[in-house]
Amino acid sequence: MFCARPCLVTDVGDNARLITDGVNGYVATGDRPHALAAALERAWAGRHDWKTMGQRAFETYIADRDPTPGKTVLSLLESICATTPGCPGSTD
Repeated sequence: MFCARPCLVTDVGDNARLITDGVNGYVATGDRPHALAAALERAWAGRHDWKTMGQRAFETYIADRDPTPGKTVLSLLESICATTPGCPGSTD
């Protein structure tokens, strides 16, 4: 997605949350060879749309990612620590 290429994924591990079949990639209906083969066939048949789909994949990646993951983790830790007795910064 980051490389502006359409993805071919299985609907395992929440992959289909980011990939919309035929829009920014292809979602195989399962992890069995016949499901992957069907997704590959759809991808090959739609190869003339790969550039547009890749751009959509990149846009999906940018919209979904956290631009400051370090700050997000620090903020989460600080909020946990603020409510944990004995933790530095605790309000107890």
